[in-house]
Amino acid sequence: MKMRYTPWQMAVDTLEEQESPYHGLFAQEELSLAGSFVLIAELHSMLPALCVQLKERMPEARIVYMMTDYTALPLSLSQHVHWLVSNEYVHATITTGQAFGGDGECVNTVTGLLAAKHVYQADWIICTPGPGGVGTGTPYGFTGLQLADILHHVDILGGVPFFLPRISFGDKRERHYGISHHTTTLLKKFVLRPVLLPIPLFGDARDLHIESQIEQSSFAKKHIILRQKAGTVSEIDSLYKRHHLEKLSSMGRNWKEDPTPFITADIMAKTAWWLKQLVEMN
Repeated sequence: MKMRYTPWQMAVDTLEEQESPYHGLFAQEELSLAGSFVLIAELHSMLPALCVQLKERMPEARIVYMMTDYTALPLSLSQHVHWLVSNEYVHATITTGQAFGGDGECVNTVTGLLAAKHVYQADWIICTPGPGGVGTGTPYGFTGLQLADILHHVDILGGVPFFLPRISFGDKRERHYGISHHTTTLLKKFVLRPVLLPIPLFGDARDLHIESQIEQSSFAKKHIILRQKAGTVSEIDSLYKRHHLEKLSSMGRNWKEDPTPFITADIMAKTAWWLKQLVEMN
């Protein structure tokens, strides 16, 4: 039962339940992610940006999207997911917790991650909340805080957790300028296991601002920062035109008005792809 004990509760067939053909799989306590790479982002708008870059480099890759219940619950509300599935960028979708409407339904994010790996045979697992995140301008009152749980789940299950930092130089709110306070709060106080954190190098004053934020928050002591040269706006523009994504936006701003979040997503996908090749070669 999802949306439990509300007027809208509904029965769904979860992948874990006794009647499921996969019940025996989930009954194995030793089931793990076996080194799978999991890309996690706070903003739903980053999902297409990650998918197109991964598909650009691995056209046959099976990308599985896992949606949490921290924001919108019906998967059908996401225009991004509809487009990505219709155009075969996303192989399968999983809705976890109270969220519903995926190809697979799971009780929680632990079984959702395992389903992506073992039921849908994912080459890449991407996890973001659905559309509609909430923030209150306070240190802890935002929906993205719960992503710490998923980062822990990935690590505990033997996966490789990548976290996409929320970085913007188009958002004029001080708490979201440069590295968002959402990211620094998560990484400093609530993410208790090391994660891989790609950070773009712009070659200008933005680097100094980011370095100052990292130093002040001190999360570099806990996590693995991967600094990579940022792609240019021209390169991102060419990529999105090839994939018919010119209208991508985030937080109400077209990607050209605020390219930094998309450049950061581009860096994360490229870095994850490169590391995956390195692992597979060894």
